[in-house]
Amino acid sequence: MCCRYYVDDSVDALLKELDLGYAPMHRGREDRFPSCFALTVCARDGHTAVEKMKWGFPQGMSGGNGHGSENRSGLVINARAETVLERPLFRDGARSRRCLIPAAGFYEWNREKEKAAFYRPDRTPLLMAGICLPDPEGDGDRFVIITTGANRSVFPVHERMPLILERGQWKNWLFDGASVENLLAFQPEPLERFQEYEQQTLVF
Repeated sequence: MCCRYYVDDSVDALLKELDLGYAPMHRGREDRFPSCFALTVCARDGHTAVEKMKWGFPQGMSGGNGHGSENRSGLVINARAETVLERPLFRDGARSRRCLIPAAGFYEWNREKEKAAFYRPDRTPLLMAGICLPDPEGDGDRFVIITTGANRSVFPVHERMPLILERGQWKNWLFDGASVENLLAFQPEPLERFQEYEQQTLVF
């Protein structure tokens, strides 16, 4: 499951490049956790918009049968690409309320609780696929990140990873419902990995 990612000014540069009328806000590297607000790219009335949303669906939204990944606070934070079109909590969002979550990289932990950071070799931002639903506790929407089976870069650390789409796919994800099934089956490109214990081994 993906339970933490990070953003930096490369995300601002990407949103500016996509010409979404976004004012830069990131200063240095910042982590994003479940329950916090984060920037998303979504479709609104046939147009693309950048919106702040809260990460995670409350348990009450699932009726106890959401079949997503929950974190320690009980929030549903991930949806599996393999079943997102079938599960009651996710299927409406997957069909009509899709979003993208821009990130500089994300973290995963192995069985020994050692943290690894994953990012593109050229350090360009990731576009993680997600879905959003109205927040039952207030105004605005909440989002979850869609996960898929790990590629060869991530698998040595964890068996799941975010569904990361390429630049040429993001508009289809937001606007073309007929493309959704194919995009959910997409295998993300290889990534670079930085693992703290490996760096410490090199130093000492």
